[in-house]
Amino acid sequence: MEDFKFVSQISNDSHGCSIHMIFEGMLTLQNAPLIKDSLKEPSQEYDIVDLITKDVTGIDVSFIKILKSFKELLEQKGKKVNVRMDLPYDVNRIMLETGISFPIP
Repeated sequence: MEDFKFVSQISNDSHGCSIHMIFEGMLTLQNAPLIKDSLKEPSQEYDIVDLITKDVTGIDVSFIKILKSFKELLEQKGKKVNVRMDLPYDVNRIMLETGISFPIP
């Protein structure tokens, strides 16, 4: 496993109880088990879930599929889910040119 970091931040304000789930580093198939384990965070206890990527050094379709499936699961349970992907310019450009839309529908 290489260069993957997960951080969660919990907030309880006038908008409701929320969690920020932040993924950093290599968001690729080689780290898929670690990524899936991080999604076991008690996100279902929160009204609002923010899925955030930052400081990305690598990303592939496996991460995007995991993120999209998790988002859909939470929305089916009535949660409000926000996805924010801060990607390096070159990675963002490749994603756009391959037809991957943001934010993830």
